Formats: sequence, C-alpha cells, structure tokens
Amino acid sequence: MRTMENENREYILRVYGALQEKGYNAVGQIVGYLLTEDPTYITNHLDARRLIRKIDRYGLLADIVANYFDDTEEHVGGGAPAGQHQFERSDASL
Repeated sequence: MRTMENENREYILRVYGALQEKGYNAVGQIVGYLLTEDPTYITNHLDARRLIRKIDRYGLLADIVANYFDDTEEHVGGGAPAGQHQFERSDASL
C-alpha cells in the first residue's frame, strides 16, 4: 500500500534526479521551492515540475523535521510517527 510519505519520497527523489541531470544544485532548488512554492525553482525536465506540485509540502516539511530529531527523541519527548504530526502555533499573534 502506498502512503503519502512514500509518494512524497518517490516524487522528491525523481525531482532531485531531474535537477541533478540538468546540472542544478538539487538541494538548493528544492529548498527554494519548499519555501516559496514557486515552481520555477524546479526544471520541467522529466516532468519534475508537475511531480513537485503533487507533493504535500506541509507533510514533507513535517517529516523532514521529525526525521531530523529521530536520533534525539529521548531529548525532545518523542512524538508521532512520521506523517502523523499535528502542529499548533505557539503564539497566536504571529
């Protein structure tokens, strides 16, 4: 069974490969897209621009942050499995 996390991973790997093939800094281009949602950060090569738009940006960012802390879970109090995070704003005035 395909999960959203698996689909995000598949799509992001394909986008990464397309960017590398074209000689771009793939990490920088993907970060630019994730921060701005501007599709011009992503090449059309190998249909990468269409694929990146299928990705749930919020879910992907949540998974990235959760995976970043996986090695230190005991220090941050554990958490939900990847892809199952719920977030609240810490300051409603933001």
